[in-house]
Amino acid sequence: MDVEQTIQFILQSQAQMQANVGRHEEMIATLAKSHDRVSAAILDLTEVMRRMKIETDERFRETDEQIKDLARMQRETREDLNIVIRAMDDWIRRK
Repeated sequence: MDVEQTIQFILQSQAQMQANVGRHEEMIATLAKSHDRVSAAILDLTEVMRRMKIETDERFRETDEQIKDLARMQRETREDLNIVIRAMDDWIRRK
């Protein structure tokens, strides 16, 4: 009787293991699909970030150029204003 019970226990254990293996295989397949979706999303986000960096770099370059132009125009305006101030000062002193 002990041998039969042992055999029965082994068979039940094997059946349970097979069921567990089947569930594990399903879970692995589900995880693999999820992994593929996440990998694709990461690649998409990486491309978006790359394009955003390129665009941001270009905008910074444009902004730097605009700041340089403004600084140059400010210097020119200051120089022109100083010329006008000196001319007015000379004119007032001559009167």
